[in-house]
This record gives sequence, structure tokens and C-alpha cells, in this order.
Amino acid sequence: MRISKIASFSILLVALFIFVAEGTVVPALDLDSLVQDSSLIVTGRIVSLRDEGRTTISNGELLVEAQAYTATLRVDHILKGTASSGDTVFSYYLPTVNIGWSNVLPSQYAVFFFRNDAGKLEFTSAYHPYLPTVPGTVSEVASPIRKVVSALENSLSSPIVTLDQKAMTIFYLTRSKSSAATEALRAAVCNADRELSLDAVAGLLERNDTSALEAAKKALLEPTPEISARVVHNLTYSISEGVTDTDAIPVLNQLSYSNRIEVRRAVASALVHIKSPTSKDLQIRLLSDADFETRYYAAVGLAESAGQKEWHPSMEQFRAEESRYVSHWRETSQ
Repeated sequence: MRISKIASFSILLVALFIFVAEGTVVPALDLDSLVQDSSLIVTGRIVSLRDEGRTTISNGELLVEAQAYTATLRVDHILKGTASSGDTVFSYYLPTVNIGWSNVLPSQYAVFFFRNDAGKLEFTSAYHPYLPTVPGTVSEVASPIRKVVSALENSLSSPIVTLDQKAMTIFYLTRSKSSAATEALRAAVCNADRELSLDAVAGLLERNDTSALEAAKKALLEPTPEISARVVHNLTYSISEGVTDTDAIPVLNQLSYSNRIEVRRAVASALVHIKSPTSKDLQIRLLSDADFETRYYAAVGLAESAGQKEWHPSMEQFRAEESRYVSHWRETSQ
């Protein structure tokens, strides 16, 4: 089961790559790698931008026309590396054709990621040069990733940050597998805004943190207050692809009675990853589900749990011979 994860104002694919502008491939954000690959990480505000005119730069094997800029950054906190006192000046390029590189905005306050190239600062990633946040305190004695997470958390507690921006911050946190990011997501579950809280729940479930499973069950099974299609989508994606713990089976059993097709489908898909014989009765029941994909994942999950590769059909095979596969698993359950 493969579903894209949706943020509150745009679709964010939780895959290795995303696509922009006529099929251009853009690496998805990997916050841990971004922190590791950076020699200097700071929080601060852009105080000036100077247009340096057009130039030509290389992008892989291609030469592209780009606008050159020089920016001045007023540093608040150094999260990794060392920087000279005063403002930091750096240059960057923005291709004239959209290939997914991010622009720097005047007065932008953010966590900025740099590497040192022969004594010259440049963005570690032209696709993800910075992550927006707001001024605030930052953990002083901590690892770089913990400091970055601490800086991002300032957005979640700020009264001037919009809900959409806070949802993006939670998304950034989900792109780190660190314990610091997990702790931040657990704290965000307590956010007063229900949808932001459930965004954090989805982020935890995606990393198989089943402490959030009860909150997800309550949101998905209780009809009121109604949650948005975006949140349902994120929760079901995270259950489907992230949950692998056998302790989750009792809650998954309860979720399997949902009226929402996508919830039952997510349950069946999660059981494929869990691969536990203790879920056999649940999977046998899901073989009778009204939804074809739910029935398919139930059959695949049974084959995975039993180690019977010969009974692991492709979706096309199952569609053509569904009754044969269903009869096999019902006979083995007797």
C-alpha cells in the first residue's frame, strides 16, 4: 500500500524523491543527512539581499542559466560548526527555470544549512537550504540534530506562526529519525489544535511509535468532532506503512470495524508488515471485506505470516483468482 502524505496546504510525498516542474526530480527532505552533511548550521535572519546578475552554473551534467545573489545573514544561534562574529555573508544561485531549488526571502528567519567549499560558504542543499522557524531559545549543550529540533520547536509554541506553518514544522520533524525528533513529536501531540496534534500522531506512527495508536484510534472511530480528509489520509498512511509492532494488533482489530474503507485497508496493509500468526483470525475476517484492496492485503498478509510464498499473489493474480486464494486460507484456518 503506497499513499502520499498530505500537509495542510500542499502534497508532500514521503518517498525518496518528489517531482516539480515538468517531471524534475527533487530529493525529498532527509533532516538527519542534511544536519550530518552540513559544516555550519545557524539560526538567523536575512538582513540584505543583493542581485549579482545572470550567470551560468552546472547542475549535474547540464549547464543552466541562473541569477546570482549575495545575502547577509544575522546569526542568532550556532547549532553546528563555528562562524566569525558579526553578520555572515554568503552567495547562492537561483536557476531561471524552476528545477526545484529554493529561493531565499528578504527578512527570512530560519535554520540555515551550509557547507564550506574551499573557504566559501554555500548551501548544503540547494533544494533544502533552510527550514523556517522563529526566534527563541535553543538547547545549548546538545547534539547538532537536537539543537536543530529545538530551534524548529519554537515555531510550534509561537502565537504568530500560522497553523499551516506549524503543520509544515511537524512535517520537518517527521523527516528525522532521531530520538530528539521523536520527543518533539510526542510533545506536539499535546498541542491545543486537534489537527496539529493528529499530525504529530501520524508522524509517530510512521516511525512505529505505538504510544500514539490510541489517539489515532479515537480520531478515526469517533464520528465527532469530524477530522479533515487530510488528517485521515496521514493517519491511515502512517498506520499502513509505519506500524510493525505486534502490540498494535488489538487496536488494529478495533480499527478494522471502521466504516472508512481507507482505515480498513490501512489495517490490512499494516498486518502485512507485522507478519504475526496472532493476527490470522483478523485477516481471515478481512478476506470478506467489501473493499478489494483490503481483501488483497489480507491474503498477502496471511502468506507473509505463514511463510508461504507460493500463496503470495500479485494484485493481478488475486483479481483473476480471488476465490482460490480465499478458499485456501479459509481451509487452513479450520
